[in-house]
Amino acid sequence: MMEKFKQIGTFKAPLFKTNNIENLVETECLFGEKFLVQKELNEWSFGVLCTDGYEGWIQTKNLTDFSANNYKVIKRSSNIYKKPNDKSVIIQRLSFGCKLNVIEIKKNWAKVCMNCQNHQKIGFVPSIHISKHTSETKDWIKYCNNMIGIPYVWGGRSSDGIDCSALIQLSFQAVGINIPRNTKQQQRYMILSKNFKRLKINFFRRKIYEKGIIIFWPGHVGIISSQNILLHSNANMMTVCEENIHEALSRLKSKNILPTSAFKLNIF
Repeated sequence: MMEKFKQIGTFKAPLFKTNNIENLVETECLFGEKFLVQKELNEWSFGVLCTDGYEGWIQTKNLTDFSANNYKVIKRSSNIYKKPNDKSVIIQRLSFGCKLNVIEIKKNWAKVCMNCQNHQKIGFVPSIHISKHTSETKDWIKYCNNMIGIPYVWGGRSSDGIDCSALIQLSFQAVGINIPRNTKQQQRYMILSKNFKRLKINFFRRKIYEKGIIIFWPGHVGIISSQNILLHSNANMMTVCEENIHEALSRLKSKNILPTSAFKLNIF
């Protein structure tokens, strides 16, 4: 078949390594994200999530026709309403990072066009929940903070659940920096990118950790959100939370998990 562009038409859609829903989820695709279909088999489509180049299988029912989306959701969560009224029926849930095709903005409401399976549908989103520009702030950590309390979910990228690498990926995307999906890829990207500076840190002797430091462990990543406070989505507490960095380092060290590298954003 010819390759074709589609987009995610549901709140979120799991991406699998194989076309078997019983397998573990590799990652999640969000509403409005562009997906390049390369192969179709029964009720499944294989392709690439254009946001970060992640390959895998997705259930075809989660895909709709592609549209040129021009806005993105910048709040932790939002909704598309049937009418421009907060008492109206909700017709689509949204999460931070979802993409939208906005037709016009009027009286604090954005009119959006949604592609459904065989037709288009009009809805309305609060305009303060979306942004057309790359960023309204250079403080990417602000977006990390907004996700505190979201449950930890392996492979998750939505307000229903998020993992450690998606937390940092989505927060950087909000300020116009596209980084890979997984921790190993993110670490390699930061080593090679001029946008990031690798820090020389003696992790167990350093007393002060400043805001903005990104720390990698094998299979894990966290962010210093304020002095000596680590923000991360973790399976230990099963949520996005903050804890003292020295306590976190000691706890992970007791499990023989040692930090591998640290970086800081080198622009702005």
